[in-house]
Amino acid sequence: MHIEPTKKRRHRIRDLVLYLAISLAVAGTFVALALLGMSRDKFLKLDFFFFYTLGAFGFFVERSKALLRKPLFWTFLTCSFLLHCGISWLIFARVKHVNSDWIAAGVLEAAFLVAAAKRLFRPTPSPQ
Repeated sequence: MHIEPTKKRRHRIRDLVLYLAISLAVAGTFVALALLGMSRDKFLKLDFFFFYTLGAFGFFVERSKALLRKPLFWTFLTCSFLLHCGISWLIFARVKHVNSDWIAAGVLEAAFLVAAAKRLFRPTPSPQ
C-alpha cells in the first residue's frame, strides 16, 4: 500500500490533528470503560467489535478510493455501517464469548462490501 504524502503543510497539520484526535477518543473510550468497571467479557466484545469494524470498513474504504467523491458511496457506506452495527449488536448480545474464528466473518464482510460497491457503482452500459 502506497500513500501519497499531502503536499500542503496545512493539510498535513490538519491530518495529524485529526489522527491524534481519533486516537485519543478511541483510547479514552477504552480507558473510561475499563475504569467504570465494565465486565471483562463485555469489554472484550467491545474491543473485538472495534477492531473487527475497523478492519472490515478500513479494507472497504481502501479498496474503494476511486468512489470517495461520490455521494452515493457515502450513503452506501453509512447504511452498511449502520446495518453492521445493528447485526453485530444482536449477535454480541446473544453470545457469551468471542474468539478468533469470528475474524473470518470480518474478511467475508469486507469482501462482500467491496463486491457490492463494484456492482453498485459500475458504469452504466451505453445503448448501442
